[in-house]
Amino acid sequence: MKTLVYSIVLVLTLSSLTHATGLEATIDPSETNIPVGHSKAVRVKLHNSGTSVVTLTGCSCNTRDSHSGVIDCDILMEKNLDKDIQIGPGQDWTGTMLNVHPSYFGKMNEDVDCQIMGESGPVSQGTYQYNILAQIPVHLTVIDPRRNMDGTPVAGLPFVCDREADRGCDPEETSCISKPESHIYIVSHWDPTLRAYDAARICVNNQPGKIYKQIFDIQVSSDSKHVAYKAGLECQKGEDVNEWGSCKDLVVRDAAEDRRFNSSSDLIFSPDSQRLAYIGHKACNEVAPTDACSEGFDFAVQDERIGPKYEVIQHLYFSPDSKHLAYQAGMNCIRRRTGNVSSKLYCEQSLFIMDEQITASVPAWYDLQKKNAFGSKYGLKDVADE
Repeated sequence: MKTLVYSIVLVLTLSSLTHATGLEATIDPSETNIPVGHSKAVRVKLHNSGTSVVTLTGCSCNTRDSHSGVIDCDILMEKNLDKDIQIGPGQDWTGTMLNVHPSYFGKMNEDVDCQIMGESGPVSQGTYQYNILAQIPVHLTVIDPRRNMDGTPVAGLPFVCDREADRGCDPEETSCISKPESHIYIVSHWDPTLRAYDAARICVNNQPGKIYKQIFDIQVSSDSKHVAYKAGLECQKGEDVNEWGSCKDLVVRDAAEDRRFNSSSDLIFSPDSQRLAYIGHKACNEVAPTDACSEGFDFAVQDERIGPKYEVIQHLYFSPDSKHLAYQAGMNCIRRRTGNVSSKLYCEQSLFIMDEQITASVPAWYDLQKKNAFGSKYGLKDVADE
């Protein structure tokens, strides 16, 4: 069996530039071949063709569009903190100018404006000047066999999990988790006819999961041995062609599907990593058509066990010792709208539930977790505001 290896190459175009200070800057093109998922330091050669000493104190680079990845300027990476870099007349200095981390997504072109800072002449010890010695325009082109120039995936390529384990996530990739023991990300399938993503699968340490319409709300247990997420089925397209709108969803834990609810939220693992809880939602006609019901019912689900129904459940937390599950619940609720403010669900009964029992005693660990999550101590009457 043949293994297809795809790589991404970052090509940096820079003609040799000479500036008023006599500082010439060139980059060897061989420095700029960067495989996907790997960071690389791109080095610059500086030649002082002037008649005075040039002292380097730093540099800065600004991307114009920020499509291709993270680009850091670090002319002093190899510099000792107590010693400036000085280039005498006719002398050369070669060192790192750019640290480039190419993205898995986005357009293929990037223009970068770099400035080398310093002083034409010697600088007193410990005194840093930030005059611009040289301005270097750099054009980046990501060469990736899986992407077109506009960033859309090339049609017909394998729908696979093959990222490097040492750098599994782009910095702005929210549906991606990288830990020492777990590298988890989502790969999506591109439909060239619809010009939209029409399917997704999760990759756990490069092991592919089942294909769904959408995957979101990824959770990893504290010991990194368990992964849970929501998977979308029968999704409607959203306003953005690259995103799905409303979906029926199921909960997946370690590849095992839980299809007991068509809607769910708030997936959490217990601190000891042994239990998974979430809030499941059912429509009125799925629960009790004869009961008074306006927006359906919520259920607190813990592994195989389903708790009692309430009109709304929120703020689901495990105790620090993983022995208790607590949440807030509301009954006799009605949705109201005030002026142009978005509607809120107001409940006549606001309840505190621990281990499926109504109780008036709220443990300190519960209030502390809410405070950490929301930045303030929420009262029990703050139920289901939207």
